[in-house]
Amino acid sequence: MPDKMKMLLTLAIGIIIIAVTLVIFLVGFSSGEKTTLHWLSLLFVLISEVALIGGLILMRVRIETLNATLLKAGITSTLFIYFVITVLLAVFKPLFAGNLNAFITIQVTMIGIAAAAIMALLISASTKA
Repeated sequence: MPDKMKMLLTLAIGIIIIAVTLVIFLVGFSSGEKTTLHWLSLLFVLISEVALIGGLILMRVRIETLNATLLKAGITSTLFIYFVITVLLAVFKPLFAGNLNAFITIQVTMIGIAAAAIMALLISASTKA
């Protein structure tokens, strides 16, 4: 399958995932009014989905080095773990009902950790022995 087709399919999968996330959020499980915590939770889940799909697309386009397999595995794993943790935090958001700042702090910290891990992978892959 050509690379352009793989990119388009990855993008289509990403759009489907985002659409499903929005439907689940808007129609979803809670019948009550959405709070700030609900909306922030949705925002961070969408950020993680865009990061995961965007990362996969960028890797398809940009990474063509000798250690590409290791680099792709590391970046994909980092983005996937970030996505899973974000979804878990969204599921357990009632634990943060009294402390919105803690929820935001944890989410922003997770973004920072994921970004730092990806940058470290990119730096180590570009270092010549």
